Amino acid sequence: MNRPLPIALLTALVAATVLVSPWQRDLYIGDETRYGQVVHEMRSGGSLLVPHLGGKPYSHKPPLHFWSILALTSVFGEGSIWPFVVPSIVAFIALLFIVRILAARLVNARARAVAPFIFATFYLSWGLAQTARMDLQFVALISVAVLCIHRHLTGDGIKDLVLAGVATGFAILIKGPMALVIVLALLLFERIRRGPLRRGPYIVGFVIAAFIPLLWLVPAVLTGGGGYGRELLVEQNVGRAFDSWTHGEPPWFYLIHAPGTFFPWFVLFVVAVFALYRDDRTQDTGHRKQEMPHATASRVPGVEGSSLLSPVSRVLPARALPPDEELAAAADPKFCVSWFLAVLIPFTLISGKLDVYMLPACVPMALIVSGFVTSGVGGVWEKRGVTANVVMLGALALLGSALLAAIPHVPRTAQELRLLDDPRVFWLFVVMVIAAFIGLLATYAKRSGRLLRSSIALGIAALTPMVYIMFTLVPALNSIGSTEPLVRALARLPQEGEEIALFKAPYLWSRSMPESLNGVRYLGEESLDEAWTKPPEVIAVQRDRAHLLEARLQDYIRIDRVRIKSRDFDVYRRR
Repeated sequence: MNRPLPIALLTALVAATVLVSPWQRDLYIGDETRYGQVVHEMRSGGSLLVPHLGGKPYSHKPPLHFWSILALTSVFGEGSIWPFVVPSIVAFIALLFIVRILAARLVNARARAVAPFIFATFYLSWGLAQTARMDLQFVALISVAVLCIHRHLTGDGIKDLVLAGVATGFAILIKGPMALVIVLALLLFERIRRGPLRRGPYIVGFVIAAFIPLLWLVPAVLTGGGGYGRELLVEQNVGRAFDSWTHGEPPWFYLIHAPGTFFPWFVLFVVAVFALYRDDRTQDTGHRKQEMPHATASRVPGVEGSSLLSPVSRVLPARALPPDEELAAAADPKFCVSWFLAVLIPFTLISGKLDVYMLPACVPMALIVSGFVTSGVGGVWEKRGVTANVVMLGALALLGSALLAAIPHVPRTAQELRLLDDPRVFWLFVVMVIAAFIGLLATYAKRSGRLLRSSIALGIAALTPMVYIMFTLVPALNSIGSTEPLVRALARLPQEGEEIALFKAPYLWSRSMPESLNGVRYLGEESLDEAWTKPPEVIAVQRDRAHLLEARLQDYIRIDRVRIKSRDFDVYRRR
């Protein structure tokens, strides 16, 4: 496992697994079905400048992601899942190469193979690679911007800030202004760490980063009107930051969620950070100075004494380094800490919080962890790193065992819990336990290379049950998390989509959905009076919101009931 080729092949295999679920899955209720409807309305003649949802301007996200999906629907068709997931898959694969480049530059040459594997096996990154979300595209562009910033700070090129501005501008056009916040926070933390930063066209980079989204924003606001502009600029940005009406959480949210958010690498990451900032006076710094009178392993300001530098750079004089180790000799792992904080702190300070917002932090975490496990650190820190991995493998085994023991005793009161009767779920937990035990056996198979081997074992063991789910349980998940049950209920009716209205119901999308249902009407409370000037023949409504239609439903009879994500929906037809 010390050789890079087997690890690179494992990473390629992990990347291939994200292609499994799109062959079976539907868009799931929430952001995915909303994005599907936005693209449908664009495709149906809506505005390209101003995305619409339910006939109203949709200000939650910039349009670049929707444009890319729209373009792909001309190739795959709107009824295919591929236009929605291809952008995430491509970004995921691109990030593996970006992380490889960053590892060689910021950590050490040996980490080039390991860092992509670590990043690929975060549940957050691997899972999002199969979704219709725009997070991975956002992170890929942020990572390119960070790479360019580091190149500038270390004097490799005066044009890198311009390139960083371009990447940041497109990241803003993907998901919003937090891209610029992350970049500026990184520069701030590096200013604190290094002292005065290298001079350069920072203002030019900032102007470019702002100018790219303005090319869309200005005509969009002119087209959408003042109300759309206020909602886009004030409510969706200032409102979410200081007084979010959705996903509002306390400042300690990410601290509490960190072990799950960054699973399975959080514990090893904590050990690696402590190792990075250990007191070098208690280590081998003294004899290292004697052995390296001419070494310049800390040519980059602010990285003196780093424990994650390439072992080669600790032994050979700087001028004797092979070309492949040139960047490793100037490794800058503490830059990754600034990068991690540039994500964590701004998102901690804003009001709205979601675990998925931490995805940009997975890249510097993967770099730090890979640097730690490939640094040949030895001694007590190697033991601590192995212990961290063993703890996580043990946790997987205990979790799988506990779930196996609990299956017979869990009351099947909710739709999701009835899935426990499926024998494939029983075998899922068996697979989890077996994978964890194999990982433990691999860890202690021999003494040498135990830290790296246990890390590879943990990544494989953690991902194995997730891949099992993708191969076996996606159809069952469709019936729980997608609109497939409601689509089936409506498709059985003789009415066309234009005669059907949905109230307080999710936006429809299923691979089995007939084209006629693309014309269903989605009603908000403000549009009810208009809708009943020509009453729909069929109306589907979330049961606990049906009282809002009580007077109007007197002319209807309930003909079907559907349960999705533990919520009941009733289907009515006019008498």
